[in-house]
Amino acid sequence: MTPEPIDADVAPVEIALPDPRPYELWAAGDGTEAVLVEDHRVPLVTIQLRIPVGTWSDAFRTLGAEDAWNNLPFDPDGALRARTDALGADLSVWASPLTCTAQVSVLAEDAEAGVDLLRDVLANRDLDRAELRRDARTARLDHDTSEREPRFLLRRLVDDLRWAPTDPRALDTRPPQRLPRRGLDAALDRVLAQPGRQIAFAGDLDRARAEALAGRLALPPVGEALAPPAYGEVRDPAPAPTRWPLPTRPRPT
Repeated sequence: MTPEPIDADVAPVEIALPDPRPYELWAAGDGTEAVLVEDHRVPLVTIQLRIPVGTWSDAFRTLGAEDAWNNLPFDPDGALRARTDALGADLSVWASPLTCTAQVSVLAEDAEAGVDLLRDVLANRDLDRAELRRDARTARLDHDTSEREPRFLLRRLVDDLRWAPTDPRALDTRPPQRLPRRGLDAALDRVLAQPGRQIAFAGDLDRARAEALAGRLALPPVGEALAPPAYGEVRDPAPAPTRWPLPTRPRPT
């Protein structure tokens, strides 16, 4: 069946894609980059600190930095959480495979108070040890429960076939590491001092205010970088099993 010819008089449909929102980029001090995306449609401001090291770094995991970083908002008396609630802020702190992020969103009129809260969260070294123990216990229970699920066992088998035993890409199916008893303060200091830090601002503020807020965050001087993820080579798939010919029966005569 021959397709019908396309009518040459029909104009092609043009789809107008929105232009990316303009941004400003500048150096905000020792080894730190700042970026601003202005958006004055609503009176909200988001301030985000991104540090280029995460859970796939063996040095990061050895220091116990993941649990320490994720628990920065938790102090024993709950003062930081009370300030967050009083400010009506949306505070988030998390570690991902390649980055550590701390972020706060507040009303534009409270931007300075939001940065002060974020600065004090990053400076918190009086971590709630009970919260750390709960997180470690939950991680162990989750892993033990997963080992009873066929889907998890299949995923771990695939990881074992694909990655080397020390490859960080297989960490999701490995037992959680034990939290170090000491050195969490130093681990957090190492993370905050990583080169390549970025402070991002978005919302109802201009460049001058963003620069003032960046200075108010008062990050420590840049130090030595933690080792990046040590990726291994992707393993070749296992050879297909040999298929032996089935025995044949002689035909009756």
